[in-house]
Amino acid sequence: MELWLENGSEAPLTELRTQICLMLKGASGFNAQNNGRKRFDTPVVMVKSRDAERWMLLAFDHCGRTWGNEHCPCIHSDPVLPDAAPGARVAARGRLRFYEGDDIVGEVRRFRAEIQNWGQET
Repeated sequence: MELWLENGSEAPLTELRTQICLMLKGASGFNAQNNGRKRFDTPVVMVKSRDAERWMLLAFDHCGRTWGNEHCPCIHSDPVLPDAAPGARVAARGRLRFYEGDDIVGEVRRFRAEIQNWGQET
């Protein structure tokens, strides 16, 4: 995924905080209205299914914070966009990942390494 902004103004835009919400309402097994099965390891946020070793992971580069609303079935990886000079286009990249297994720590480590390499892809 890519979240981008083009600065069409005459002034620089700085410290633009965003919210990226992954709504889980329709995701059977992942849609509890609490933070009990959610984990936050910025830039990765993850939620575990209630009935199996299945996970959804969300991450954006330039992430300012990860969080989940305790009263809403959602998770957030919220990027801060790079500063944008007049006429410039800036972006943050993200991915939604699915994992099944019992090594979520290893999967988060692999995902974090992948995120670090996003800027090096051609």
